[in-house]
Amino acid sequence: MKNRLDLHWIEVTERDHRLADPEDPLEFNRMEQRIVKDSDKVDFTMKDYEVASDTGRVASKGFGRQGLTRRRRARESIRRLVSYPYHSPRIYPSKMTSRLLSLKNMFLPLRNRKFALFVGMVYFIYAWAFEVSAPSVDVKKWSAEGAQASAAEAMKLLNGVLFETISPSRVLHAVRDSPLFFFMLLGLWVGLIHYVDLGKGALRKIGKVVLGTLHFTAHLTALLIVSLLAFAPSALFAALPALIAKTVGLQVSAGFADVFNQAWFLVSYALVSIFVGGFVGAAIMGCYWTLTCLLFNMHCGDAFGALMIRDYKHFLRMRFQPDKVTIYPIAIDRVPGRRGWRVPTAAERKVVASQIVPKQNLDPHLIEAPIVIEASSVRQ
Repeated sequence: MKNRLDLHWIEVTERDHRLADPEDPLEFNRMEQRIVKDSDKVDFTMKDYEVASDTGRVASKGFGRQGLTRRRRARESIRRLVSYPYHSPRIYPSKMTSRLLSLKNMFLPLRNRKFALFVGMVYFIYAWAFEVSAPSVDVKKWSAEGAQASAAEAMKLLNGVLFETISPSRVLHAVRDSPLFFFMLLGLWVGLIHYVDLGKGALRKIGKVVLGTLHFTAHLTALLIVSLLAFAPSALFAALPALIAKTVGLQVSAGFADVFNQAWFLVSYALVSIFVGGFVGAAIMGCYWTLTCLLFNMHCGDAFGALMIRDYKHFLRMRFQPDKVTIYPIAIDRVPGRRGWRVPTAAERKVVASQIVPKQNLDPHLIEAPIVIEASSVRQ
C-alpha cells in the first residue's frame, strides 16, 4: 500500500473559448476537443497534485501557465478537500498476508508455466545470437586431448572448456563482432533500468541504474550458464543419430549426415535453452519481484499478477436511498476453481438467476463496517 496519491485535476481557465494548451497532455486536449463545443465559452486545463497520507500535504506537479496567483488559489482549493490525513481503516488482504503471498514468486516457474515458456523463448534467442557471434569453441581438439589424458588432466581440460565457453572475453568478442548482439544486450540493460519504478529525484535515478544493472547482470550470467548447459548436451545429442545409424548398419552420405547433425543440434539446443532458460529466467524474475515488492513496495501489481491468484476477491455493493447511500465492501477469501461449480437445482433457480453455483459456500464477509454517506454531508 502506497502512502501517496496522485490527483489529476481538471480546472477552468480564464479564457472564454476552448484552447489546446501545449503544456497539457495530448490525450487531454483531444478529449477536451471532443467534449467542449466551439460555441461553449469555457476552457479547461490539467494539473497534477501529490497528496501525502501522513500530513495531508498537497504539492503541485503542474501543467499550464496560469500564473502564480491562480496556482496558489487552486492549491488552497485542493487543500480544503484533502487537508486531512487519509488512511485505510482496513487493507484486504492484510499486509502480512500480502507479504506472505508475494513469497510465492520465488517459485514462479512452477506457478506460471506460460510466463516461464515465454522467458525461455527470449533466452533461446539471446543464447542463439551469442553462440553465432562469439568465437567458436573447438570441441574436437579438447576431445582428442582428453582421450589421451589422465583423469586429473581430463578434469582440467573440462574446466578449461567450461570457462572458455562462458568466459567474459568471449562475451566481449561477441559484442565487438556483432552489432545485433550488442544492441540486444543494450536494449535489455536499458529496458530493465527503465522498468525500475523508484520515482523521480537524483538519488532515485541512481537507484534505478543500480537495481536495473544488477537485474541485467543476473540475467546475463544466467544466459551464459544456459548457453553452456544447452551446448554440452546438444553436442552430445548431435552425434547420437550418426552413432545409431552406424550401429544398425545404415549407410548415409557425408553431406546428409552433416545436415542431419546440424538440424539435430539446433533442435536439441533450442529445447534445452528454452526449458532451462525459461526455468532460470522466470526464477530470476520471481526473486526480483519478491525483493522489490517486499523491500521497496515496487512492482507489486506485476508480482501478484504473475502469480494468477484466484482467491482474495473483493467488490462493493451499494444501497441507494433518498437521503443516503450505504456502501458494503465485501470480500471472498477462497474462490472455487474450474471444478468447484455446479449447475443449480430447480429450487435454486427460483432464488438465483445464475447459471452456475459454487459446490461449497463462498463465505463472503465484510472487509470493514458499512460506509454511510449522508446527502446532507456532501459538499454542494
